[in-house]
Amino acid sequence: RNTQFLAANAPPGGGRSEVTPRLMRHFHLINLPDLSNESMKSIFLSIMTGFLQDFPSEYAGIGEPVVEGTLDVYVEIQKALLPTPSKSHYTFNLRDLAKVIQGILMVDPANIENVDQFLRLWSHECSRVFRDRLISDEDKHWYDEKILAVIETSFKKNWTKDEISDVCFGDFLATKPAPYVEIKDMEKANSVLKDFAEDYTLNLNKPMD
Repeated sequence: RNTQFLAANAPPGGGRSEVTPRLMRHFHLINLPDLSNESMKSIFLSIMTGFLQDFPSEYAGIGEPVVEGTLDVYVEIQKALLPTPSKSHYTFNLRDLAKVIQGILMVDPANIENVDQFLRLWSHECSRVFRDRLISDEDKHWYDEKILAVIETSFKKNWTKDEISDVCFGDFLATKPAPYVEIKDMEKANSVLKDFAEDYTLNLNKPMD
């Protein structure tokens, strides 16, 4: 008595079953459609434009291709890499798009040397959000080809896989608070990560796989 129920659910698919009409008849259904590409571009471009105000003038024009390129990767990966029983985690949503932009916002303008390095930062963030989730060589190859195509069309750069495959940004090479920078000394990075793994094992008495 005098109780109201509020519920939310996503559309059927990706392991989600359709809610039965027998249950739905008790609710008033409100549908929230996905944002259009234009709306997503407007939201993230305003964020990126504000962020780039602290950069030198030559970075002013990179905000739009960054947002458009991220949207391109996001939309295409949703179409091409659908969830299956063996790849049930292949679900990409607006949160992933936001993670790419949020990753870019972590960098300090003083730690970016040129526009090409900013582009490497963007490719790194896309790879951490999208590529790291892929489990087959075929899917990873699809992603690599897609990101290179976006770099060519959106940024007018004819890059190769070798130029982006080993790009890494992080904030774990120095004591906190550490800047988010491009990591070029991979031997040092591997050594630091190994130390982290050993500390984890010692503290929890549980070796990492």
